[in-house]
Amino acid sequence: MKSLIDDEIEVVWFSDRHPNDLIYGIFVNRHTTTVTVVFRGLESAFKRVKDSGITSYPNPIADEEYYGSTAELRLRSAVAEELLRVRRDVSQTAIEFITEKVNVIGKELSNGGRYHLSVTGHGLAGGYATLLGFYLASDPNLELASAVQVYTYASSRVGCSEFQRAFQHLEDLGRLYHARFTNQNDMLSLRPFFDVNGSWWFKDWYKHVGMHINLHDLKSSNHAFGIEYSKESTLSEELVEMLNSYICGKAKEEMRRCLQ
Repeated sequence: MKSLIDDEIEVVWFSDRHPNDLIYGIFVNRHTTTVTVVFRGLESAFKRVKDSGITSYPNPIADEEYYGSTAELRLRSAVAEELLRVRRDVSQTAIEFITEKVNVIGKELSNGGRYHLSVTGHGLAGGYATLLGFYLASDPNLELASAVQVYTYASSRVGCSEFQRAFQHLEDLGRLYHARFTNQNDMLSLRPFFDVNGSWWFKDWYKHVGMHINLHDLKSSNHAFGIEYSKESTLSEELVEMLNSYICGKAKEEMRRCLQ
């Protein structure tokens, strides 16, 4: 609490209707004119594999010209359904509700001007943050002072290749930035690879997005972290990363802990 006060951060909205419902808060920093959406949500490695189903949704930027544009985006159902299904209580999707709420707060914060916007989350909540950040950056009605900034920690993959290309298009235009943090040889953040009940072809695998910041174990590395931005990973790169996570002792310990 002291850190929040010292940093001039205020809680202005909190959604916590039910333990199994989407949980998030909206915070503001009056000094920097920044609105931040923070998600809460955890899941085990087993849950990420079990809930690996894919659902197609309309592409919000399908009318924009970019390489690989498609009318629909294949997204991880466990993440997308929470944000994109119409809710009975407000007759809107969570993304529509949050967007409206954020814009009202941002306009009030900036006295009708432009404001900064960021989204963050850990684990499953990181998936929510990734998807919300994409949709916020896709919204032409938001008048922001800078790109939507997304910060995720041990986030799951949330979309397939067409989502990755749409996400990168917004990054290329300076409308969206994403810093994706993971620990070295983090097995959980690699999941899910694909829909276990669907196609296993590599072209149908889930893809990570954003700038990858990998925090190293200083006992095994001379560098505190590594930074990587990959437009499109290869099958061999994915397999190497998967094998590294499996043979890492800490990753095995993490798996046992998650399954308990």
